[in-house]
Amino acid sequence: MQSTSPAFGSDEWQPFINQSSLPQFDQALPHFSPTEWSAIFFALKTQPAIQYQEKLNHLFDHISHLNQFHLLGQSLSADSLICFLSYLISHPSHLKSFASVLIHLSPSVFLEALPRFQVLLLKLHMDHLFEPLCYQLTLFIHLYEDFIQMRWQDIQLLKQKITTHDFSLLSSLKEEIEEIVQEVQEKLNLLDIALEIAWKTERPDLVAKFSELKEQLNHLLSHQIGFPSTLQNPSSGLYASIDQSFNAVFDRLLKNEDAALEGLTCLNLWNIKDYWEVGLLPQLPSPTEFIEQDTKTLMDQVQENLASLYLKTVQDLKRERLFSSQQLKEYIQKHHQLLIR
Repeated sequence: MQSTSPAFGSDEWQPFINQSSLPQFDQALPHFSPTEWSAIFFALKTQPAIQYQEKLNHLFDHISHLNQFHLLGQSLSADSLICFLSYLISHPSHLKSFASVLIHLSPSVFLEALPRFQVLLLKLHMDHLFEPLCYQLTLFIHLYEDFIQMRWQDIQLLKQKITTHDFSLLSSLKEEIEEIVQEVQEKLNLLDIALEIAWKTERPDLVAKFSELKEQLNHLLSHQIGFPSTLQNPSSGLYASIDQSFNAVFDRLLKNEDAALEGLTCLNLWNIKDYWEVGLLPQLPSPTEFIEQDTKTLMDQVQENLASLYLKTVQDLKRERLFSSQQLKEYIQKHHQLLIR
């Protein structure tokens, strides 16, 4: 008798996995694809313990009978890999199957699963996995080599763009730099995990290569990208280049100790209307509601308000990265409670 495939839509197979009896599940198994096998390992985690174990055992036996663990490896997601590995740890007699899964696992999945994978992996008998694991670690190395090369090229392009005096572009470049920093730091965290696994393989060549990659990433971070300024240290690398481009708005004519009011002139702010528009005269109802004789009093209020905002000198404007009238306006709005009303 010819068997018929269960008629599942794209959103129907998972409810079937959860609700089916064991005989129904067994009847459907031949009709699931390797990608669906992968999803089933993850979906069954929501099942009650007995049904979960029984269905997992039958799924494993089905794949084993077909001798298709390599297809499972090609289809596993990071979540499904962790579920599969947890299953193997509780069924040591099946551990040999993991070698085929690991060899055919996507390097990106290996990378994504690594933080959770490490703890489980170290519970396994490494002699079954030595070569497949070394293979994945070698692919990991190649991915990192490509990543370092691409990020180095990105940094060279950023160095060229930073020479601009377009402050909105400079601000977006700084955000781009911070995204690269976060990505490099995440790569370093994964690299530490991979290095620990490499030590377990007793392959000094792999350990040396991972150590070299770590050194290259740290050099990229500290010498090429650099660090933003702090109260103790000046900025460095790309951050220093951005600061120099920003500071050029003041540095052409003014010194750090000059009054902030003189710095505002470089931002095209120099009369009562300008000061009122950015928020430095909140007590004035309208920029037209004053007489010329009040100008000195209002200018004194501008000075007092700048001091209340901790903006006494050009250096203070630089420290708060206020290089345009819009940036100053946003800063005043954020700290409006400091102003004299």
